[in-house]
Amino acid sequence: MSIFDKKYKVDVELYDLELTDKKGDHLGRVAPTGLLKEDDLIRIAAARRADLSPETLRASMDVLKEVATESLFTGATVGLGLGFFYLEAEGVFMGSQAKWDAEKHSLKVKSAPSAHLQNLAREDTQVNVQGMSSGPIIHSILDEASGKENAHLTGNKTVTITGSRIKIMGDHAVCGVTFAYAHKDGFFRLPSTEMLVNEHSKLAFVMPPLPAGAYWVSVTTTYCSANRMHKEPCTCTFHYPLTLSWEV
Repeated sequence: MSIFDKKYKVDVELYDLELTDKKGDHLGRVAPTGLLKEDDLIRIAAARRADLSPETLRASMDVLKEVATESLFTGATVGLGLGFFYLEAEGVFMGSQAKWDAEKHSLKVKSAPSAHLQNLAREDTQVNVQGMSSGPIIHSILDEASGKENAHLTGNKTVTITGSRIKIMGDHAVCGVTFAYAHKDGFFRLPSTEMLVNEHSKLAFVMPPLPAGAYWVSVTTTYCSANRMHKEPCTCTFHYPLTLSWEV
C-alpha cells in the first residue's frame, strides 16, 4: 500500500530549537486540530451510529469508567480502549516490616498506549511537514512549589511555563494564560499584567485562587517575534488537563 493510501494524516509544524546556537535546526510538533472532550466524542460517535443515542453512549461510557476505576484501585491493570492503566507505589520503605507513610509514599497512576495505537503512529499515518509555525507553543508547565512538571498546579504558588512565542501581548480580551475547567463550563484568565516573567520563551505567575480540580491550560497572544505581531490572537492549549490542589 502506498503511503498516500493511508487512512490517517497529520501535519507537523516546525519551530526554532532554542537550546542551541546552531542555525537551521528545528523541532517539530503535530499541528493541533482542536480539543475533543467526552461530549464531543459522544456527539461524533452518535452521528456515525444512528442506532446508538448520545444518552446510550454516555451511560455506557460512564459505566465502563466506573468499572475500570474500581478495578484499577484494587490493583488490576486495566486495558481501556486506547491504552493500559496501572498503579505504582512510590517512595522508599525502610525494613521488611515498614508501614505506609503518606508523607513518604504515594500511589501514582501510570499509563501506556496500546500496541495498536503505537503501530498506527509508526506505520499507518502519513505526515506532512508544513514549515515554520508562527503561533505560541507550550513545551512544559512547572509547578515551582512541588517541583512537578506537566502534572500538578498549586494554588497561590508560582507556575512557570516554557515554550516558544508565548509572550503575552495584544489588547484583545482573550490574551493571557487561561485556566478552563476540565469537567464543566467556565474559565479564569490571567492577563499580561499578572505575569512575573513575560518573555518569548518563558512565563511565570502566581497561580490564582481557583477551586481544586482539573484545568486545561492555554496561552493566547498576538506575539510572533520581536518585530512582528499577529493581527488576531493565536492560542496554544497544553496537551492534557493539569490537577490543581492547595497542598504541595
